Amino acid sequence: MDYYGQYEHIAEGTWAPYMMSSPYDGGPKAKYFTPDVVLSQETPVPNCYDFTILSSIPNSASYNQTLTNLYSVDIVFTPDKSQWTRALVLEAGSGTAENDYKVTQYFNGQTYQNLRHEPKTCPSVDKNGNPDNSGTTGFGWFPGYAINVETGERLNIMFAENSEDEFNHGNDMIFNPTNVYAFKKDITGAYILGSDGQPIPMSRAEYDSLYLSIYEYGLSENWLGEPLNGGRHYVYVCGSSGNTANTFYRFSNRQRNYNDNNQTVNNSGQPHGGTFTGTDGVTYPYYECGVYDEGKWLSEKFKTFAGETNLNNVVRKVRKMQVFNNVMWTSIPMPAEGEEQHWLDNEATVQIRVARPYMYYSSAVGTGPETPTNQNAPVFTFKTDQLNIVQNVLPYNFEEDVTSKDNRLDVNNVDAPVSPRAGNWFFDGIKANYFVPKGTPQSPCFGYSFWIGGLDDSDSLHVAAERFTQIGYDSWPGPLSVTDASEDNETRIKWDRTFKITRADVTECIANYQNPGYIIPQRVREWPAHGDTLKGQAWNLAPFVDVDGNNVYEPEHGDYPDFPGDMAQFVIFNDNYAQHTETGGVALGTETHVMVYAYDAPGDTIIHPFQVSNSILTPPPIM
Repeated sequence: MDYYGQYEHIAEGTWAPYMMSSPYDGGPKAKYFTPDVVLSQETPVPNCYDFTILSSIPNSASYNQTLTNLYSVDIVFTPDKSQWTRALVLEAGSGTAENDYKVTQYFNGQTYQNLRHEPKTCPSVDKNGNPDNSGTTGFGWFPGYAINVETGERLNIMFAENSEDEFNHGNDMIFNPTNVYAFKKDITGAYILGSDGQPIPMSRAEYDSLYLSIYEYGLSENWLGEPLNGGRHYVYVCGSSGNTANTFYRFSNRQRNYNDNNQTVNNSGQPHGGTFTGTDGVTYPYYECGVYDEGKWLSEKFKTFAGETNLNNVVRKVRKMQVFNNVMWTSIPMPAEGEEQHWLDNEATVQIRVARPYMYYSSAVGTGPETPTNQNAPVFTFKTDQLNIVQNVLPYNFEEDVTSKDNRLDVNNVDAPVSPRAGNWFFDGIKANYFVPKGTPQSPCFGYSFWIGGLDDSDSLHVAAERFTQIGYDSWPGPLSVTDASEDNETRIKWDRTFKITRADVTECIANYQNPGYIIPQRVREWPAHGDTLKGQAWNLAPFVDVDGNNVYEPEHGDYPDFPGDMAQFVIFNDNYAQHTETGGVALGTETHVMVYAYDAPGDTIIHPFQVSNSILTPPPIM
């Protein structure tokens, strides 16, 4: 889902978009209690949803399948109780089919039955975890708050805990996770107890090691079971700007709120799919959670299906998904090992920032200003009092240039840098760098890149096309393995350079290589004539004159680089080291050899021959 891994490192991997989180192994993502039947199959398949059927039900959103309403947020943890958020507390215990997926909670001397990813049924509590006598159920307090930094709105939050895990505070309605990933178990799945009679916690390293052993070597899952994750105190930060389920995109009478041609109602006049009346007598938007309201919309929406005891009821499933379609971000907060006693000792802020397209935005239905600024389109302001005026082309100075002179072709009236990859030729990342005549700041060419693309036998497009590598890369230095078209990082680093050679270097070497004590010029000595065959690379790479005909580059025996002109730069690059992050295109598996050269003669010409080979063991694309 996250093809380029853009969301893997948010807050060091501790936060993620809700829609990308896991429903497995007791994870934070909600799923149905009984699986749906997938079309063309006669029996239910675990954890599988039939989105087509669900999204075709009138006036019902199915499952959040877009990132359109993922906003930048600040989530603040604070010991200041006056700033805490009233939040629904959800059940994170798993339950089983044998007990109708119910999870038992023992709280304040009473027993309650809860369902996974739904509000707990015990009385709501105050900020100290005591019953608040409000007459409500399922509410607790999140120790902090969340802000949509793009709209300035405070957001609703839910959190969960696992009632089956009393050892890790999973049944007390308080947001107080431990640092226990799991407890040690024996082969039967029973806890191994310490001398104090308590289960023995695993460190994260122990847990990760055992987890890998179970799934790589087939050990019994009884050793591990579902992870405890500190009591599963999952956090759910809800959005304030609309449900983005796919139903809003599929049907003309389901106009998506806020951004669908700037319409805020469907063509029958109903705002965003209509409204429903809660048990408190208040009218609520049918799909949208909206801004912070102490969790009232969330609570009332859950109640619209809580009375349905048939967990396989499609309407029940759909309405539950409508709740979670409003969740933007989720996390599994846990204290650092050895720091549990310092939980909430100080304030901490998690800042999550996302780039968003230039579209029309609105805060919430009916709550925005009557005359919004710029018709709800984003507004940007700039200060100009500190702007400096600079030349479009910076003065050129060999000694101060950021590039190494050894990567430049400068034998005639042209002075140009050479790149070890397909993009950024003649451009050093700061300014144009192709100077004619050399020694002057005139650069007739701003930048230059080698683009290649084609269709394979199934008419699928393969492409590698870099511009200024401001977005990403489609090419990398170095040759590929001829066996599997791969390249390792060591090779990429080794070839992240150009190989410069001059006619004077070669002439001197030919004349003197037999003389005792002669030191062969470094450029001749380092000429990349051969690949590393242990890594599957081709043996012959950069061309050379093989004086003794043994197909081994030995400059000490008279061999020397073979190149046209009086100065040349040799590079190799490929498009298969990693995913294409510049275009997002599918790799061609090409390896490109470039010998760019020029003559020591009056003129403004350099010559660029390319030799492209396809290294993937399938028919090459049609260029």
